[in-house]
Amino acid sequence: MSILVSGNLYSGKDARRLPTKARCETDGTIHFDELDIAPQHIEDVTISDPLGNIPRTLRLKSGELFETNDHKKLGKWLSIVEGKTNWLHLLESNWRFVIASLALLGIILFVTVRWGIPAASEAIAARLPEEVSATIGIGTLEALDEALFEPTKLPATRLASIQTAFDAALPEGARQTTKVPAHGIHYQLAFRAGGPLGANAFALPNGTIVVTDELIALAKNDDEIMSVLLHEMGHVHRRHSLRMLISHSGLAMLSLAIIGDVSAAGALVLALPSVLVESSYSRDLEGEADDYALARMQELNIAPEHFANLMQRLEKCGFLAGEELLLEQCDDSLSSTKDRGTSLVEYLSTHPTTAERIAKFRSP
Repeated sequence: MSILVSGNLYSGKDARRLPTKARCETDGTIHFDELDIAPQHIEDVTISDPLGNIPRTLRLKSGELFETNDHKKLGKWLSIVEGKTNWLHLLESNWRFVIASLALLGIILFVTVRWGIPAASEAIAARLPEEVSATIGIGTLEALDEALFEPTKLPATRLASIQTAFDAALPEGARQTTKVPAHGIHYQLAFRAGGPLGANAFALPNGTIVVTDELIALAKNDDEIMSVLLHEMGHVHRRHSLRMLISHSGLAMLSLAIIGDVSAAGALVLALPSVLVESSYSRDLEGEADDYALARMQELNIAPEHFANLMQRLEKCGFLAGEELLLEQCDDSLSSTKDRGTSLVEYLSTHPTTAERIAKFRSP
């Protein structure tokens, strides 16, 4: 049984295209009856792989090139001669299968990003040595000092009082004077003038908690400051910032695997400081840090309302920065900020608050 496959032949000697038909026999030979070309056997012909609707080519041993769009007939002949069917090409050519595959891929990507990467990041973060956290924390703080922060302008006595309260609030194991604490985390405070970051506090993976002068100025008492520092301590305790970095790395690798964007992985390394400062924690991670802070505040006899009070003040007055960040101005601006809509400080950008979170601290 012969199968006629329509196409064009190129001699390779010039650019002329010769419309012709290849007579394909079941014994594997190919004849070009309309042209003066000797019969070719399939073993002597180089046949291109099928790719969508792109024309397939048959490179003859004698140097000519036969090009065809007659995929169905060529595929039928090859399945007879080679004894197998190219299922991959058949599936690629089926639009229903393509749509179903894209839908399945979308589901897989969603599940991976929504649950897979966070779960993996939590497991990896729990097993990374402390040296990794220390390296990331030190490098990040150095980069932020160079780009954003200025040395704190608070009096030494004020810094000492906050440091004393912070030391007293540390977990029992952290109060040891040994080189490696029992809990494995070196908690320490870093005071900075926030500059463009304004009223803010955030935790680095190595246990360093950065707090700005503006946040301290916004607080009405040390208990309010401690409530925020305990919240940040919760982020460190649960390794949230490290988990977030690993998640971002996973997303970069996923992007690299899908679209081949090598720059995504490199950009993450360069953007580590901004990722730690500006990326929002998820609702679940914030809830974990809130629960930790609430439990520690109850142990230390600190009224939970202090956290809620400072959160509300940050939300309404955090747009004030630098020398303008005065409690009197904050109190006077409460009515004017009602028309601003959702005008949140940078702190609330990195630590999204909700009525439910505040309510938890109002009535624990």
